Amino acid sequence: DSGFITNASGYEYISPWIAGTPIKAYTTYMLTGGYTCAAQNNAAMVGGGWVTADAADWNVTAPASLTVTQKVPLYIWLELVIDGRVKVIAYPGDSLASGVSARLPVFDSFPNRHALAYGHIPTIYANSGTTMAEHLDSAHPRWTRYDTATPARPDGVWWEMGSNDVFTPGTTQADLQSRLDTCLTITRQKLSTNIGLMTVLPRLNA
Repeated sequence: DSGFITNASGYEYISPWIAGTPIKAYTTYMLTGGYTCAAQNNAAMVGGGWVTADAADWNVTAPASLTVTQKVPLYIWLELVIDGRVKVIAYPGDSLASGVSARLPVFDSFPNRHALAYGHIPTIYANSGTTMAEHLDSAHPRWTRYDTATPARPDGVWWEMGSNDVFTPGTTQADLQSRLDTCLTITRQKLSTNIGLMTVLPRLNA
């Protein structure tokens, strides 16, 4: 895109479709962009990348001023048209699914690595610090965020969420069972009826 201006109070921008540019399998690509704004606190999302404050670097292949970041500016997602033979698998989870402790979160997350190993496209429905208790309402933005952006439902789900529930003081086994039951009911409605349950992953120093 050649550039755009948004409302100062917050705005969602949807770019035109980029047609005629095939994405090759097992090839790493980088999405680049830049923005200017008034002095303010801007949103940032968990995700590995590189940032620079030098506006002249916006189209340089390998600028020397880049620094690694675990939180990329703004909130950006991609909508892709893929071959119908390629499966799309959803990964609802928390910081473990986001790969928060990795050098490049999301990119080096276990869902992304798992998808690469098995040849499917991952959709990572992960919120760092979240719990199943925060996913009991099917109308919550955590569930509805991508309803209109990606109408195509995933072919399956690997369910990993639950670590933060286990480590919340006072949570009982009955609580965990009830929350999981509700979450899986919503998952079948929102995502897919093909669900695989994963063992809750270990936590560092826990």
